[in-house]
Amino acid sequence: MIQSDEHKLVVAILWRFPEKSSLYNTWMSKVPSHVQLRILDDYHIDQPLADDIDLLVTHMHYRWDELVILNNAMQQQRVGVLVLADGIIEYRNTWQNENIPSGSLMQPAFAHKIATIGLAQSRVFQSWGNLGKCEAVGLPRLDAVLEKNEWWADQWQTIGSVDVEAKVATIKPENQPVNILVCSARTPAFDDQQWQVALQQFRDLKDYFDACGNQVAGRTVKVNWRLAKRLKDELGIVSDPESSLTLTQMIENSDVVITSPSTVQLEAMAARKPVAILDYFNVPKYVGAAWQISSEVQMSSVVSDLVDPPLQKMSFQNLELSNQLWTVNSSEDRIWKLITSMADTARTNRLQNRNQVFPAHILENQTWGQQLPDRQFDLAALYPGMRALQVKAESESVGLRELVEVQAALLRAKQYSEERSQLRHLEQTNQEMLANYTKFLDEKSEFIDFQGLKVEELKKKAIENESLLEQRNLAFDRVQQDFAKQAEERKFDHQKLTDAYADAKQKQARVNELREANQSLRDVNKELQEKLQLANRKLANGNDDNAKERVESLLAENEGINQRMDELIRERADVYAKLKTANAFLSQQRETVNTLEATSDSKNLIRRIEELVDERKELYQKLKVANEEVAKNRSGTHGRDHH
Repeated sequence: MIQSDEHKLVVAILWRFPEKSSLYNTWMSKVPSHVQLRILDDYHIDQPLADDIDLLVTHMHYRWDELVILNNAMQQQRVGVLVLADGIIEYRNTWQNENIPSGSLMQPAFAHKIATIGLAQSRVFQSWGNLGKCEAVGLPRLDAVLEKNEWWADQWQTIGSVDVEAKVATIKPENQPVNILVCSARTPAFDDQQWQVALQQFRDLKDYFDACGNQVAGRTVKVNWRLAKRLKDELGIVSDPESSLTLTQMIENSDVVITSPSTVQLEAMAARKPVAILDYFNVPKYVGAAWQISSEVQMSSVVSDLVDPPLQKMSFQNLELSNQLWTVNSSEDRIWKLITSMADTARTNRLQNRNQVFPAHILENQTWGQQLPDRQFDLAALYPGMRALQVKAESESVGLRELVEVQAALLRAKQYSEERSQLRHLEQTNQEMLANYTKFLDEKSEFIDFQGLKVEELKKKAIENESLLEQRNLAFDRVQQDFAKQAEERKFDHQKLTDAYADAKQKQARVNELREANQSLRDVNKELQEKLQLANRKLANGNDDNAKERVESLLAENEGINQRMDELIRERADVYAKLKTANAFLSQQRETVNTLEATSDSKNLIRRIEELVDERKELYQKLKVANEEVAKNRSGTHGRDHH
């Protein structure tokens, strides 16, 4: 049955590039159907984890960012935390590497479980305060190598059934060259002093091969180099054609491997190649080897031994590999069993508001706590010509096969029992799920009925809303018609305002003419006064016989001016009345426009009306000035009449 995403176990990988790493991509591509795999490729220390995550998986246990996130997850007790060991433990990297936070390499781990690469590594991590956290998983990327070289079957299924001649046939015939692969760790040193030692050990090895002229112990050898870039540059090593191959392919093509401490050692051992460790550093070794080169004087004897490896040392190498790397069965199956078990337990703990606690041992140890002999350990091969040991070996092999068959039968019986228990648990779970689904369907039926009633109510409201909408549409049409009518009226009013403005301009021009006429009258009046004064003086002196006639003539002319002034006053009163009418019209139009302020046209009209009002005020001021001038001239005229 396919589960929906909301019921799937959610497993999140805390790293930005898992698809590009063989530590992840070898098992990420085979996600179980009941698991949702999520990659957290954009995270920071203040970002909380999603609430639906059941298990957090990462190998990043040596940077502050990831350490803070893992520590927060452990304190919040909402998700399970699984840390993957990405290779062997190396003393200098653990204790003498200033580039990583102190104690960050599992001392102890911010995790509920550590997926170690083997039993020996589990024991080391447990000694660092990780008791009950270590699960021997292995390295999924090496599954193909282990299966190809029959490591999975070696532990119990075919012990004692291999031909001795087949075991020693791994060495090439003497007429063929021995391919030697020399490797280094990706980072072989962590400070300048360590780099000098690393360079010296590889320089000595290169000088040795150059000096022996590709001949070692009477065998022709071909050396291929796969070193860190700084080592290659310092030693002047030119890349050979095989440098384009993957490391696995280069190991497969080689007969002997010499490497500095790294996981390359285990991969070459898994490929059943004799492996020597090149290590000038006088530090403890967490991973042992059958061959070790710790000084220049050891190179000749060790390399001679490697081209024709003794079975005794190969047997020791196989033993060391089974200690350091899980070789019993598929690591890919084991890691998914560990992940799904932890995710399921973490979800149950979270839903029941319990702290995240996991069993001390989740994965089984199919070796039953014993170390079984490997194929290289064969008395007949180790001691040829000794018939008694050969018979004893055959007898012990038969007894061992019987013991293994019994133990395998017990294991199968235990597995069957566990499968039956799982089936009973599955049946119980299915019944609970069926009951839950039945309850869910009942609740959904009630909900559907309730929703049906709500749908009917919504239909009635929809009909009412349609009627209301139709009424509103009619009202809107009426408003549009009224607006169109008002727009036409506004156009007409605008024309009237335009006419009024033109009329006001004409009246302003007329006021200007009146002002000029008034100024002319004042000038004439002044001239008449001067003439009257002169005529009066002559009349009083009796010097001018025509003075009386001139005075009468001037008085007649003054009477004409007075009549002209009266006409101007009447015309001013007429203009003032017209301006008053224009003011009333402008006020009325402004009130009309105020009701239409919502539209841009009305706003423009208002601005135009305000301009007309300002012009009206200016015209009124000019009329006021003209009135004052007329009144002043009139007063002067009355003075002359009185005089």
